[in-house]
Amino acid sequence: MKKKVALLYISAFLSVVIPVPARVAYGIIMLLIMNIVMFLGTTAKFLIRKLDIEELEPVCLLVFLYSITILCKQLLIMYSPLTALTLSFDLYLIPISSFILGYILTDKEMNPKMLYKKNMSASGIFTGFALIFYIIREMLAFGSISLPVKKGIHVIKILSSQISDYTFFFATIPGAFVILSVLVAIFAFIERHVEINRRKN
Repeated sequence: MKKKVALLYISAFLSVVIPVPARVAYGIIMLLIMNIVMFLGTTAKFLIRKLDIEELEPVCLLVFLYSITILCKQLLIMYSPLTALTLSFDLYLIPISSFILGYILTDKEMNPKMLYKKNMSASGIFTGFALIFYIIREMLAFGSISLPVKKGIHVIKILSSQISDYTFFFATIPGAFVILSVLVAIFAFIERHVEINRRKN
């Protein structure tokens, strides 16, 4: 992975993933809305260019991205008011994250099919990494995995509660930073060894 892309992913984690409560259920909601924003934002980009108002593109896109996020928040309130209340302003970090803006506000000229493929592939990879992070964090913090339901979250207990008593630190923001740092270090170690083996061959 290129350094610029890696930094983009890490900065997105800091703004979109780390502040979210340490429950997989809330992570799933955040990632679902993020993918919706990415897809509709990419669509809006082409519509703006079709209308030949590219000089207003950044402003129009930011307004549109926030409008979509607000709409998603209202739908979430209708589905699960408790989840919407818990996530609160975390949802509004999505449209201004470097990950979303970095891909949607690109100046590169691409046909719709190529740009959809590029943006949604990146969004899918980020979603996969984020889900792994959410699962590890909740398992360490609470010894469980949760799923979103209408009344809030459904918790599936996996580990003994005695274990989570000693690892509750990982439910905090500093704990999330520790997990992220370890995962980044592991990923960098694996990538470096893969690159070394590739050069040898």
